[in-house]
Amino acid sequence: MNADAVSISLSGLTALQQQVRLLRLRPLQQAAHLAGAHRSRLRGRGMEFDEVRVYQPGDAISSIDWKVTARKNTPHIKLFREERERPLLLCLDYRPSMLFATRGRLKAVQASHMAALLAWAGIGKGDRLGGLIFSATGHEEMRPARGRKAVLHWLHRCCHAPVWSQGRDQHAPADALQQSLLRLRRLARPGTTVVFLSDFRGLDASCRQQLLSLARHCQCLLCCLYDPLEKHLPASNQYRIHDGSTHFVMDASDLRLQAQVLQGFEQRQACLQQLCQHENLHLLPLATDDSPLDVLKSSGWWSQ
Repeated sequence: MNADAVSISLSGLTALQQQVRLLRLRPLQQAAHLAGAHRSRLRGRGMEFDEVRVYQPGDAISSIDWKVTARKNTPHIKLFREERERPLLLCLDYRPSMLFATRGRLKAVQASHMAALLAWAGIGKGDRLGGLIFSATGHEEMRPARGRKAVLHWLHRCCHAPVWSQGRDQHAPADALQQSLLRLRRLARPGTTVVFLSDFRGLDASCRQQLLSLARHCQCLLCCLYDPLEKHLPASNQYRIHDGSTHFVMDASDLRLQAQVLQGFEQRQACLQQLCQHENLHLLPLATDDSPLDVLKSSGWWSQ
């Protein structure tokens, strides 16, 4: 693999802005017609007060402003409009399992490229950008902020994350994924678009519950990174594998090993697909040898 496949740079991630200049990121889910740049079925801080007007036949009773109604002795309702900006939160998984690839780029590099594309697209339509990076050494948060400066600050944090200097020598806590989701729930306000980029190893019942809780108030895109080797082992042969501290030999002709690898991948994908039956959870698989931009285009989340 060349250097661009195993590492990231600020210049490289900044250059991705050119790829999204002619594309517009769409909301994950279209809904009722509302004023503003976005449409959403989510309630909460994604809506802002617009005005009060006299009640008209057909207006929802739940929209009545009882204080104004009592003061003026005539029914009035509150009108709301959707905020013209929606926070975009990117959650990046830099655990050791993400430092793997047999084709294309390391999962962590591929996830960083996808995150950069989304960040540039997000600020292009006026959204505030925030993020969370988690790895074997801990978590790093960035509160949502506006503009190009926010993207550059986020990309700088990605490029200077400890994972790029420490590599696979660190071992992530077993509950690293769960802890990242707990932090993400505290960081994400209602109406936020959340993109979680991970291989989702360690996705247990507790993690699934955290995602479902997050989806009650946020639109969530689960970008699942995987290597083609995880779907199908290579031709029967012996392969030397290094995990950062230990070398061992994998016998691809071992039928039990083939079944174990395939079963693990299929179970994880099935679990994610079941989760994404929720209307606010969406799955986007991304292989290490895919083009992130092409995957986004084909996902239907983009428009010319």
